[in-house]
Amino acid sequence: FDVTVGGPWLGAKHCIPPMIEAGGGAIVFTSTVNSLITNPHFGAYSSSKAALNGLTRSLAMEYGRSGIRCNAIAPGLIVGARQEAAMAADPLEDQMNRDCYPIGRYGRPEDIANVALFLASDEAAFVTGTVLVADGGLTLQSPEALVRPSFRQRWREDVLVPQPK
Repeated sequence: FDVTVGGPWLGAKHCIPPMIEAGGGAIVFTSTVNSLITNPHFGAYSSSKAALNGLTRSLAMEYGRSGIRCNAIAPGLIVGARQEAAMAADPLEDQMNRDCYPIGRYGRPEDIANVALFLASDEAAFVTGTVLVADGGLTLQSPEALVRPSFRQRWREDVLVPQPK
Protein backbone atom coordinates (compact mmCIF):
# COMPACT_ATOMS: atom_id res chain seq x y z
CA PHE A 1 0.00 0.00 0.00
CA ASP A 2 2.87 2.36 0.81
CA VAL A 3 4.36 1.90 -2.66
CA THR A 4 1.17 1.59 -4.70
CA VAL A 5 -0.70 4.51 -3.13
CA GLY A 6 1.83 6.29 -0.92
CA GLY A 7 4.37 6.77 -3.72
CA PRO A 8 1.91 8.39 -6.14
CA TRP A 9 0.42 10.47 -3.32
CA LEU A 10 3.87 11.80 -2.34
CA GLY A 11 4.73 12.43 -5.98
CA ALA A 12 1.52 14.40 -6.47
CA LYS A 13 2.02 16.28 -3.21
CA HIS A 14 5.39 17.55 -4.41
CA CYS A 15 4.60 18.16 -8.09
CA ILE A 16 1.23 19.90 -7.72
CA PRO A 17 2.49 23.22 -6.25
CA PRO A 18 4.93 23.87 -9.14
CA MET A 19 2.26 22.72 -11.61
CA ILE A 20 -0.15 25.28 -10.16
CA GLU A 21 2.52 27.98 -10.49
CA ALA A 22 3.08 26.95 -14.11
CA GLY A 23 -0.63 27.14 -14.89
CA GLY A 24 -1.47 23.43 -14.79
CA GLY A 25 -0.42 20.14 -16.27
CA ALA A 26 -1.24 16.47 -16.33
CA ILE A 27 -0.62 13.66 -13.87
CA VAL A 28 -0.85 10.09 -15.17
CA PHE A 29 -0.79 7.17 -12.73
CA THR A 30 -0.43 3.49 -13.57
CA SER A 31 -3.24 1.41 -12.12
CA THR A 32 -4.29 -2.06 -13.34
CA VAL A 33 -7.34 -3.93 -14.52
CA ASN A 34 -7.03 -5.79 -11.21
CA SER A 35 -8.35 -2.61 -9.57
CA LEU A 36 -11.63 -3.20 -11.42
CA ILE A 37 -11.75 -7.00 -11.44
CA THR A 38 -9.75 -9.35 -9.28
CA ASN A 39 -8.32 -12.83 -9.04
CA PRO A 40 -7.89 -15.12 -6.05
CA HIS A 41 -5.08 -14.02 -3.74
CA PHE A 42 -4.88 -10.54 -5.31
CA GLY A 43 -6.66 -8.78 -2.45
CA ALA A 44 -3.84 -6.51 -1.30
CA TYR A 45 -2.77 -5.61 -4.83
CA SER A 46 -6.30 -5.09 -6.16
CA SER A 47 -7.42 -2.99 -3.21
CA SER A 48 -4.31 -0.81 -3.25
CA LYS A 49 -4.75 -0.11 -6.96
CA ALA A 50 -8.45 0.63 -6.37
CA ALA A 51 -7.30 3.18 -3.78
CA LEU A 52 -5.02 4.68 -6.44
CA ASN A 53 -8.07 5.04 -8.70
CA GLY A 54 -9.78 6.93 -5.88
CA LEU A 55 -6.73 9.17 -5.48
CA THR A 56 -6.83 9.83 -9.23
CA ARG A 57 -10.44 10.99 -9.08
CA SER A 58 -9.87 13.04 -5.90
CA LEU A 59 -6.89 14.90 -7.35
CA ALA A 60 -8.81 15.56 -10.57
CA MET A 61 -11.67 17.03 -8.57
CA GLU A 62 -9.53 19.05 -6.16
CA TYR A 63 -7.06 20.54 -8.67
CA GLY A 64 -9.02 20.73 -11.92
CA ARG A 65 -9.74 24.43 -11.47
CA SER A 66 -5.99 24.95 -11.12
CA GLY A 67 -5.50 23.51 -14.60
CA ILE A 68 -4.31 20.11 -13.40
CA ARG A 69 -5.74 16.98 -14.94
CA CYS A 70 -5.22 13.61 -13.25
CA ASN A 71 -5.89 10.26 -14.91
CA ALA A 72 -4.78 6.67 -14.53
CA ILE A 73 -4.13 3.84 -16.95
CA ALA A 74 -5.43 0.37 -16.10
CA PRO A 75 -3.39 -2.04 -18.23
CA GLY A 76 -4.05 -5.71 -18.67
CA LEU A 77 -1.10 -8.08 -18.93
CA ILE A 78 1.89 -6.30 -20.46
CA VAL A 79 4.58 -8.59 -21.81
CA GLY A 80 8.11 -7.77 -22.93
CA ALA A 81 10.47 -9.97 -24.94
CA ARG A 82 11.76 -11.88 -21.90
CA GLN A 83 8.26 -12.78 -20.66
CA GLU A 84 7.18 -13.65 -24.21
CA ALA A 85 10.02 -16.19 -24.43
CA ALA A 86 9.08 -17.71 -21.06
CA MET A 87 5.43 -18.02 -22.07
CA ALA A 88 6.40 -19.75 -25.30
CA ALA A 89 7.81 -22.61 -23.19
CA ASP A 90 4.23 -23.83 -22.61
CA PRO A 91 2.41 -23.25 -25.91
CA LEU A 92 -0.95 -24.63 -24.71
CA GLU A 93 -1.11 -22.41 -21.63
CA ASP A 94 0.19 -19.47 -23.64
CA GLN A 95 -2.58 -19.93 -26.22
CA MET A 96 -5.23 -20.31 -23.51
CA ASN A 97 -4.04 -17.03 -21.98
CA ARG A 98 -3.97 -15.25 -25.35
CA ASP A 99 -7.49 -16.47 -26.01
CA CYS A 100 -8.61 -14.32 -23.06
CA TYR A 101 -7.80 -11.23 -25.15
CA PRO A 102 -10.25 -10.45 -27.98
CA ILE A 103 -7.43 -8.87 -29.99
CA GLY A 104 -5.44 -12.13 -29.67
CA ARG A 105 -2.30 -10.85 -28.01
CA TYR A 106 -0.90 -9.54 -24.78
CA GLY A 107 -0.20 -5.86 -24.29
CA ARG A 108 3.22 -4.45 -25.11
CA PRO A 109 5.06 -1.71 -23.24
CA GLU A 110 4.58 0.67 -26.16
CA ASP A 111 0.80 0.17 -26.00
CA ILE A 112 0.74 1.67 -22.51
CA ALA A 113 3.34 4.31 -23.35
CA ASN A 114 1.08 5.57 -26.14
CA VAL A 115 -1.90 5.79 -23.78
CA ALA A 116 0.24 7.74 -21.29
CA LEU A 117 1.42 10.09 -24.04
CA PHE A 118 -2.19 10.74 -25.02
CA LEU A 119 -3.34 11.39 -21.44
CA ALA A 120 -0.42 13.76 -20.84
CA SER A 121 -0.98 15.64 -24.10
CA ASP A 122 -3.19 18.58 -24.97
CA GLU A 123 -5.23 16.14 -27.08
CA ALA A 124 -6.68 14.92 -23.75
CA ALA A 125 -7.40 18.43 -22.46
CA PHE A 126 -10.99 17.49 -21.57
CA VAL A 127 -10.12 14.14 -19.94
CA THR A 128 -9.66 14.09 -16.17
CA GLY A 129 -10.50 11.76 -13.32
CA THR A 130 -10.60 8.81 -15.68
CA VAL A 131 -9.18 5.34 -15.24
CA LEU A 132 -8.58 4.41 -18.86
CA VAL A 133 -8.60 0.65 -19.39
CA ALA A 134 -6.01 -0.56 -21.91
CA ASP A 135 -6.36 -4.33 -21.77
CA GLY A 136 -6.99 -5.60 -25.28
CA GLY A 137 -10.60 -6.28 -24.34
CA LEU A 138 -9.87 -8.61 -21.41
CA THR A 139 -12.42 -7.02 -19.08
CA LEU A 140 -15.19 -7.01 -21.71
CA GLN A 141 -15.80 -10.70 -21.19
CA SER A 142 -17.90 -12.76 -18.87
CA PRO A 143 -16.27 -15.54 -16.85
CA GLU A 144 -17.66 -18.06 -19.33
CA ALA A 145 -15.49 -16.57 -22.06
CA LEU A 146 -12.35 -16.99 -19.98
CA VAL A 147 -12.55 -20.69 -19.13
CA ARG A 148 -10.94 -23.46 -21.16
CA PRO A 149 -12.67 -23.95 -24.52
CA SER A 150 -13.38 -27.63 -23.74
CA PHE A 151 -15.09 -26.67 -20.47
CA ARG A 152 -16.91 -23.77 -22.09
CA GLN A 153 -18.26 -26.03 -24.83
CA ARG A 154 -19.45 -28.62 -22.31
CA TRP A 155 -21.16 -25.89 -20.25
CA ARG A 156 -22.96 -24.48 -23.25
CA GLU A 157 -24.14 -27.93 -24.33
CA ASP A 158 -25.44 -28.76 -20.84
CA VAL A 159 -27.27 -25.47 -20.43
CA LEU A 160 -28.48 -24.63 -23.91
CA VAL A 161 -29.14 -28.06 -25.43
CA PRO A 162 -31.78 -30.20 -23.75
CA GLN A 163 -30.17 -33.40 -22.51
CA PRO A 164 -32.00 -36.73 -22.87
CA LYS A 165 -33.19 -38.17 -19.57
